[in-house]
Amino acid sequence: MLALIGPGVFGLPHILYLVITTIMMIVSLILIKKFCKTKKSQNITIIVSAGILLGLIIFNRISLSAHRGNWLRLIPASFCGTTSLVFSVVTIIFVLKFDLNHAIFHFLVYIAIAGGALTIIAPSFLGQADSIFHLRTISGLLHHSMSLYLAILIIMLGRFKPSIKRIHCFWLGLTVYMTWGLFLIHAIGLRDAMNINFPAASGIYWYVAGGIILTIHFVFLVVYELVRKKISFATCD
Repeated sequence: MLALIGPGVFGLPHILYLVITTIMMIVSLILIKKFCKTKKSQNITIIVSAGILLGLIIFNRISLSAHRGNWLRLIPASFCGTTSLVFSVVTIIFVLKFDLNHAIFHFLVYIAIAGGALTIIAPSFLGQADSIFHLRTISGLLHHSMSLYLAILIIMLGRFKPSIKRIHCFWLGLTVYMTWGLFLIHAIGLRDAMNINFPAASGIYWYVAGGIILTIHFVFLVVYELVRKKISFATCD
């Protein structure tokens, strides 16, 4: 009974968080789709969303650093933390000057969706405090949710389109992240960076997780391309 009402995974606070944020996401996306018809209004919506994500990840890093008394923790050392920072900044830069279907988004969007969805459903950090509203906990949940939301937003607005021809962008992105992790471990001293030294979950080390992620990504793109071609063929008929 205590587990159900406590701050742990699928406790009442966590369930309420999932329900409330999911409803807010769906309603806001429907409203954006209905009323943001011009590219200018869409750009403003994307910039505001990316700006909120940037603010949340900065807030999260500050809360973590202050709690641990180590300001090196301002540097994102996890896949999701790095993604929230890079995704928000790159989106703000690219939305006006470049294209949100740029190669870099063919890595960031997938990582944001996978990392955001998996983490808010089963966040490993919920037990770090007695309340879900502890600054480290709630900021962690919120930046994961916002990262997921931003990825869905730019897909819904048609600004990003999956393509198997750009599958190499995902491989390259993972390589860059792991290289960044090695730099943080050996040059900065953040031993837990990118889960290279420690398993992301029970018994699941980086090479296992990487194999799973690459396989799922490949299968998704193959299925997406088959469905897209079938729809295009049916439309032509």
